[in-house]
Parts: sequence; structure tokens; C-alpha cells
Amino acid sequence: DGTDDDPLLVRVHSECCTGDVFGSLRCDCGPQLDAGLKRIEQEGRGCLLYLRGQEGRGIGLGHKIRAYALQDKGRDTVEANEDLGLPVDSRDYGIGAQILRMLGVTSMRLMTNNPAKYAGLTGYGLSIAERVPCLTSVNIENVFYLRTKQQKMGHWLPTEDFDAMLDAGGEVPVASTAEASVSTDDEPVDPEAQLELMREQLADACKELDRLRSLVEPRAESEGSLSVPHDSLNSRKANGQRGP
Repeated sequence: DGTDDDPLLVRVHSECCTGDVFGSLRCDCGPQLDAGLKRIEQEGRGCLLYLRGQEGRGIGLGHKIRAYALQDKGRDTVEANEDLGLPVDSRDYGIGAQILRMLGVTSMRLMTNNPAKYAGLTGYGLSIAERVPCLTSVNIENVFYLRTKQQKMGHWLPTEDFDAMLDAGGEVPVASTAEASVSTDDEPVDPEAQLELMREQLADACKELDRLRSLVEPRAESEGSLSVPHDSLNSRKANGQRGP
């Protein structure tokens, strides 16, 4: 529980299959998830709420992959969504706020760089006692993504010149500031352990795909059994017969 006297450290994380499961470098979602879990572990208490159905800022995985194709041609994340006729960010944090309230949280220290998330989680009997930045590393793959977040979506990110970072090339860590209270220094990674973790994550993703397929296929079969083949309709029309 988090109360006014003892606010709880909270990270509300939007689902990102490409970043959280497959470790994509073109966003900061996976590193933010890891940083949130690490910070909660360091403090000994806290809550990480994982919101499903928010892939690609709410547009879904399929549309997100289409947006990736446009980004590969030079469009940023905002422009790509707009080119597809999709909202820039359609996420709703109301359900997350209600879940936190049901868990007994009334006051929290929210880990976020996103002003929309900050505003969206205010209400439902919740109060935010402190905003805790969740800063991760910048790399050559996500520098445009982060710059767009900062310049077009107002995210609270350090004011480093992302163009200069891009010109420098390679991995450029976010500068440590008094506000940057989330450490991103990692211990050396065992390649075998990392490979095993990736296998487990891939297996979990495959199970989820199988679960979704099991929900869709019976419905498709049911609808198919009630449908009339297109060739049959054409044959009826040619013989002057009425449809069923």
C-alpha cells in the first residue's frame, strides 16, 4: 500500500512486445522495464503495473510494424502514425489508475518521463507525491525516437543535443544529473544466461500467440460454416435462382 505518509514507488509500463520481449533497440521500452524493476528491487517495495493492449502507444502490433516501415524511410514516430491515419498516442491510463486504487495505493512516487501518463494517473483517489525520472541509454538506433519524444511529445528528458549524440555515433549514455535517479549501470552479462533468458521470453511469446490463435480460430470456423461460397452465389444468379 502507498499512503500520503509513505508513498509507494510505482512504474506503470505500457506493453511493448518488440522492446520488452525481443529487445528492440529502436525504443527505450525494454530498458525502462528493466530499470523500473531494478529500482523497485533496490528500494525493497514498490509496484510495477504492466498495461496490456498499449502496443505502439495504443495502435497495436500490426500497425506498429507498418509504422516501422515508414520510419525506415525517414518518418519519425509521430509522422508515421499520422501517415497511417492513426492517433499519435491513444493510450488510456484510467484503467491503470483504477487497478492501483484497488491494490490500496492512494499516494505514489511515479517513475515516468511522460507528462501524459503523469496527468492520466492523477485522479480516482490517487495522488502523485513525486515524479521519479526513468532515464536509460541513448544509442544510434533510438536517438531519433527519443528526440521525437522530447521535441514533439514533451517528454521530460535531459536537454542534451541528440543531433550531437547521433554525430558522435555508437552508444552514448544519458548524462547523470541530480534528477536522474535511476541507475542504468549494468553488471557484466553472461552470454549463455542472456541466451537462455531470450529463449524463455520467446517461448512465452509463442504461448501467448497460441492462446490468441485458439480464441480466433473457433470463431473463424463458426463463421465459415454459416457462409455461402462465392462460386455458389454466382451459380445461383446464372440460373435465375434466389439466394438463401
